[in-house]
Amino acid sequence: MKEGDEKFFKIFDNNLVGMILTNKNQQITDINDHLLDLIELERKDVLGKTALELGLVDGEFISKMQLKVLETGTLSGIELSFSTKSKKNISVLFSTQQFEINGLEHWLSTVIDVSKKKEAEEKIAGSELRFRTLTKTAPVGIFETDVSGFTTYVNETWMQYSGMKFEEALGDGWLDAVHPEDREWLKKGWYSKTRITEESISEYRIIDKKGRQRWVNGRAVPLINEEGIISGYMGTISDVTALKQALESLKQNEETLNKAQVISKVGNWELNMLTGKLTWSKEQYRIFELEGHPSETLFEAYRKKYHPDDLYKLDEVLKTGLEKGQGFNYEHRIICNDGSIKYILGIGEVIKDASGKPIGLKGTGQDITEHKQAEEILNERTTQLRELSTHLQKIREDERTKIAREIHDELGQQLTGLKMDISWLKKKIGPDNMAINDKFDDAISLIDSSIKSIRLIASELRPSIIDDLGLNAAFEWQIRDFSKRMNIEVQYQNDFDDVDIDSNISIGLFRILQESLTNIARHAGAEKVIISISKTKKLIGLMIQDDGIGFDTSAKQAEHTFGLLGIKERTFMMKGDCRIDSKLGEGTRISIHIPAG
Repeated sequence: MKEGDEKFFKIFDNNLVGMILTNKNQQITDINDHLLDLIELERKDVLGKTALELGLVDGEFISKMQLKVLETGTLSGIELSFSTKSKKNISVLFSTQQFEINGLEHWLSTVIDVSKKKEAEEKIAGSELRFRTLTKTAPVGIFETDVSGFTTYVNETWMQYSGMKFEEALGDGWLDAVHPEDREWLKKGWYSKTRITEESISEYRIIDKKGRQRWVNGRAVPLINEEGIISGYMGTISDVTALKQALESLKQNEETLNKAQVISKVGNWELNMLTGKLTWSKEQYRIFELEGHPSETLFEAYRKKYHPDDLYKLDEVLKTGLEKGQGFNYEHRIICNDGSIKYILGIGEVIKDASGKPIGLKGTGQDITEHKQAEEILNERTTQLRELSTHLQKIREDERTKIAREIHDELGQQLTGLKMDISWLKKKIGPDNMAINDKFDDAISLIDSSIKSIRLIASELRPSIIDDLGLNAAFEWQIRDFSKRMNIEVQYQNDFDDVDIDSNISIGLFRILQESLTNIARHAGAEKVIISISKTKKLIGLMIQDDGIGFDTSAKQAEHTFGLLGIKERTFMMKGDCRIDSKLGEGTRISIHIPAG
């Protein structure tokens, strides 16, 4: 064997490419180990046989290859596939060349396994198909660019957003869809990111060809190939118009809420117990004069604003609220920066997790300083009016006493004197003149009736029995007179010691009894009345109850208004408490409690 042939066979046997020698009859005369491994056969099984006999190729393929060889004398890079002994399909690139060995015609063929390459190509093709399918159906706009940032692909959603055709969006064409006010800064920002190969995120407006505007959020990231080099960019645009509108609406609502809070002087707050973060509204900051204060120390600054005498309230309501898991409200004072005082109404509730465990607090703080000031003025005016009313009532009682005394003493004496004069004249005339005597008798009878009326009027104005015999006797006289006049049963219980009772209290209780019995007589239609009066060391209690028709306390009762109002007003003047209970068909109960001192 020539030296050149030896080198050839050495290369043949050790080559990493499958190699095979066949004679002019296509019979295999030699085959290297690499190809034997590929087709999963032994050397003894293949020598002297053809590829057709081995089942590696079919007859049609051999016929086509022979025609090409006759035309060109060679074959190169023909792709074919065959099955191995284990039925494994292999894709190869087949090349063959005719030459002579020892003067004999042979064919040297090479077989390169491209199965993995084909598999990779199929995977890439499948991945590309899946990508295109995904981008076609994706609910967001998708785009690709080259490494310089020029657009090379946009999906259907992107075209739908912009109203542009595919070709119109390529290169820099996509910028035509961007709102004119956003176009320049977006372009500069985009290309500045591509120059430094960084991720790009932006929010801008696009306008389609029908003039419809939408807000989009754009994001693009670099595509890095197997060598670690950026080959382009892949990005998305998401329609955030609804979100922007919602945020704008939320902003407007927040502004409206802030204005409402300023007008009503009500701020709101929330404490997250898991993070310790305290959040305040703008008005809450304004009310407490802590604008711009950092949230980390806000709670401490808030406590320092408290009036020292009211700080305990905060600790108590927070502790009680968290222990019981209930809402709370409390009034307290804060000291302003100028030293003045503000009154605050705090209302809060406990925030709980799904298991009912407290995880936070939230509530409101309202500046009620003006309300408290108005309340103080009103209380002062009410006190003044009550004092005036008490003073007027005393003057009225004094006038009644004076008038009653004058009527009883002066007019009563004059009528008594007139009666005595008429009686004297009657005696002087004698019994013979019957007509004159009858007139004298009528006059005497009229004078007696007038005296009784004067006494009744005087007792109505100011019962002398109160001053002479005390409140108990006055009550018994008034109750007995009422029962007799109205023919109504009265059940009276007296556990009351009227010794050392202030005269103003005595007349006040008596007038309340009078007014109550007058109301019963006029409106109740009662058959029975229960009256009780009692006294303890601190309180005097008076109860008047009837079984009459009653009335609806929730409705305005014009006929009862002034009588009941008078009862309440007299009770308040004596610094007492008055309660009136009544229902239609169930009678009325008046309960009075006043201080004994």
